[in-house]
Amino acid sequence: MALTEKGQALLDFLKDNQGADMTVHDVAAGLGVAWQSVNGSMNSLVKKGLAYREEGTDEVTDAEGNTTTKAVKFLRASAEGIAYTGDEAAE
Repeated sequence: MALTEKGQALLDFLKDNQGADMTVHDVAAGLGVAWQSVNGSMNSLVKKGLAYREEGTDEVTDAEGNTTTKAVKFLRASAEGIAYTGDEAAE
């Protein structure tokens, strides 16, 4: 299964940052791209079984210093994604 250049870059980033709690916005900042681009590539990786979204929570502090907890989705490489080398035959 061949990946696009963006998909491969995202998968490599997720593999390099295994265990880190990163949202789509965190990954976008790390890659220097728009969050929408990350979201589209992530959808493709999820369909191929190379990545998944894990539900979690994150604390957010507003301008007044009030902290609230909100639901978020963290991006993760799956076991198949971690093992993926890019040498697999195209579908």
